[in-house]
Amino acid sequence: SAGGGPPASGTHGGPGANITIHLSGAPTVSDYTGARAWLGDTECPVHGAEAAEGHAVEVTVGVCAFAASTVPVSLLLPGLGWALGLAPDGFSDHTFTQELRVDSVNPTTGSRYGGTRVTVRGAGFGGGSPAGVVHGSSGHLHLAAQAPSTDSIVLVGGEPCAVESETHWQIVCFTGPAPRNSASGAPEVTVNGVTASAGAEATFTYGTSSSAPRITAVAGEVGTGPDGEAALVIDVTGSGLGTGGGGASAVPLR
Repeated sequence: SAGGGPPASGTHGGPGANITIHLSGAPTVSDYTGARAWLGDTECPVHGAEAAEGHAVEVTVGVCAFAASTVPVSLLLPGLGWALGLAPDGFSDHTFTQELRVDSVNPTTGSRYGGTRVTVRGAGFGGGSPAGVVHGSSGHLHLAAQAPSTDSIVLVGGEPCAVESETHWQIVCFTGPAPRNSASGAPEVTVNGVTASAGAEATFTYGTSSSAPRITAVAGEVGTGPDGEAALVIDVTGSGLGTGGGGASAVPLR
């Protein structure tokens, strides 16, 4: 197998970045044609290989999407096998750290009683899908498949935001009620303890009690439904019900 040196650059980052692996012990660059690379259990694209000083070869690997973590780097060479010091299952001497980034929160305001559906965007969340997994028949030197992670912890002002869905790039969650003793200013939104990236804003402001939707009356009568058939029509009367400018005073439910 070919010998692996420490990655020359890019030991931290996220999708769209590249890492360069410096290797020695192979006669020509052609030995790296068709090379495959993994960061942890996720196969990432190999962009190419080129000769380097000292009869070495540098392989450029694109960083792919997987949950933020520090994982081993593995490189498989056709006809040669796993590169020395870059094999899976505990035989890799080198690691890469996928960074977690929080870029934005939308909407930035909502009910102080909770239940606002919030979208948090960034990178390094759970939901990255392992691909191209290789299984060794002997039980050694293989990459075991893992289910995508969807267990990020989202907090708004220190209170849990219940996760509805999660991908590498986005989390959708429902806010809880405003903290009883919340400090002044807009509470921070954190994902697994990480706050907004530099230059980004990830805060959420709870509305006041007076801005929250309020129901003052509910009345029902038999009317006509959307299909023209008889139906029970319920009128909900109040303020801040959200279907008109400033909030509707009555919303029919059929």
